[in-house]
Amino acid sequence: MAMVDLYRTLKRQVFKVFMEEREKRRTAIRLRLEVQKKAFDKKENLH
Repeated sequence: MAMVDLYRTLKRQVFKVFMEEREKRRTAIRLRLEVQKKAFDKKENLH
């Protein structure tokens, strides 16, 4: 019985970490896109 609880808890932890990593990656991508867009806008303004 204890093994099942342990397994379930472990699975939940792994899932939580996985979701956090995915969210971090998504945020990083969004930030990178914003930076690129700003750089592009600046270039447009220069010309």
